[in-house]
Amino acid sequence: MSLLSEYNKIAEFYDKNYKKLMIIPFVIILFSTSFLIFHKISSGDFFYKDISLRGGISVTFSVNQENKQLEENLVKILGTEDVNVRELRDAISQKIKGYEVQIGGDIDKETIFSALSEIMGFEINETNSSFGKQTALINSSFIWDNLVLLFIAFLFVTLVAFYYFKSVTPALTIIISTFMDIINILAVLTLFKIKIGIGSIGGLLMIIGFSSDSDILISTYILKRKGKMLDKIKKAFFTEFTMELAAYVTFTIMYLFSSIGIIKHIALILLIGTFSDAINSWLFSAAVQRLYVEGKKK
Repeated sequence: MSLLSEYNKIAEFYDKNYKKLMIIPFVIILFSTSFLIFHKISSGDFFYKDISLRGGISVTFSVNQENKQLEENLVKILGTEDVNVRELRDAISQKIKGYEVQIGGDIDKETIFSALSEIMGFEINETNSSFGKQTALINSSFIWDNLVLLFIAFLFVTLVAFYYFKSVTPALTIIISTFMDIINILAVLTLFKIKIGIGSIGGLLMIIGFSSDSDILISTYILKRKGKMLDKIKKAFFTEFTMELAAYVTFTIMYLFSSIGIIKHIALILLIGTFSDAINSWLFSAAVQRLYVEGKKK
């Protein structure tokens, strides 16, 4: 059986069942929203934050030896559970290159250097490590600035969509679909206890651009192209599938082969967001727009 025939079967199945399939994105967003609200009630925050958002200390140092108990031993010595250790590895050989240690709270650097030196077996100080400290006041300013940035991004996406399609319905479905992607990303990261930081904003902004581009592409085929709806769906699906496959490959390579923590984190956000976008774009945004087109014909 050829790949083309399988592709046509999928398109025809979607064409016949798109109304029923709309339940899937609604169930997912209901779960994601409920989970984030539950996490807020139980922990005080909607998601886990790293020190760039909640304040704390970061120490990065180079070493060519592994220490599997580094995080556990730091918790014991410093008397705090708010410790996160990330290994730094070579992208090709995957050999250990060092560690990045994040510690929440207000612990003086001498205590931290002493604890690290004791655990690692050699002296760690300001000359052979990178030390950084974030305060809660600065972090609050960062959070507010980035929320404003996200709002502006959503606003411009809405304006562009409204200007291009000259209708409120397509513009709203595009922005709602994109917002659903953001909620789903936050829920998945929180579910797996992955901390979100200032750098995560970059990944979320990229997803806003990717998701809105994807939705506009599908909307253009459905609302502006002439011909039978099934033919338009097939063409849109092929273009969208090619785009998202290229994105999956690119983001997977970024995640697997980058030794830079922020790059891996952004790649993970993009992978989750691209998967969520495929669901929301086709099963929500495209479906609503088809209902809109069919309603106008009546």
